[in-house]
Amino acid sequence: MAYLSILLVYCKKYLFAARSGLRLTGVLAALLLTSGRVLASGQALDVGLLADKSVTLTKHFGVLEDPAGKLEIADVASASALQAFKTGQANAWSLNYGLTQSAYWLKLDLKNTGFNRFDGMLEFTYPRLASSVQVYQATSAGGYSVVDTGYMKPFSTRAYPHHFYVFPLSMEPHSQTTIYMRFRSDVNLEIPGRLWQRDAFHRYERVDYGSNALYFGLAFAMVVYNFLLFLSLRSSRYLLYVCFGISSTLSIAAISGLAIEYLWGNSPYWSNIAASVGYSTSLALGLMFMRSMIGTAKLVPRL
Repeated sequence: MAYLSILLVYCKKYLFAARSGLRLTGVLAALLLTSGRVLASGQALDVGLLADKSVTLTKHFGVLEDPAGKLEIADVASASALQAFKTGQANAWSLNYGLTQSAYWLKLDLKNTGFNRFDGMLEFTYPRLASSVQVYQATSAGGYSVVDTGYMKPFSTRAYPHHFYVFPLSMEPHSQTTIYMRFRSDVNLEIPGRLWQRDAFHRYERVDYGSNALYFGLAFAMVVYNFLLFLSLRSSRYLLYVCFGISSTLSIAAISGLAIEYLWGNSPYWSNIAASVGYSTSLALGLMFMRSMIGTAKLVPRL
């Protein structure tokens, strides 16, 4: 019996040690998993691994809401403010905050682990991105260079001449940097950010502008053709169609950002309302053209 009691005591000790070991292993695994998630959420995007395609930046952004709109770059770049940025955004095409009076600060951490200098393009693919867009890049002197633009400012304030918002950036080999961006809008705030290697961006840019040139060239040809029909037939319906075509084409140019680039770059207020005015005018002219074309004045005089 004595031997049996001693055996039971040792068995209890071994069971307790095994349970403690399992608990310790579980705690260590949880700590490793948690720390792995923290490191993943705060991990910088390696630009040295960028290929010919763009990288959607939504999940790489740190986001800080500024309801009062009073924060400055010195406030958000301080060590105490870094913890306030929310990471782990969904891997979506854009950040969408709807109608809001808040300003939003975005933080993008980049690193270049390659042996070559990285020349890239930060692109926001929305012509009416925000009424105020400020992009801050760290300088070698320890401060920040800023580009202050937006759809309520002249086109000349853009960092790069493009119908979207594009910001060139460069990084030396084995370097790391943080880019801060501030957005505030009077309309819907949507932020679709992408990062390109510069040569890849220029190839994409040529295709983009080429397709736009094809569309507007066809629209121009239709307008000229119907204007010639008006001159030869002296029918007002063709003149209505010409006006409808011009108004529709200008509306599409305005909403795509091409109009402010090529037509009224120094008139941001008009550029902001041109699409709405153009679409309203197109609707009215289209109705007048259809009324003239099918003869509703004679067939349905009361309409």
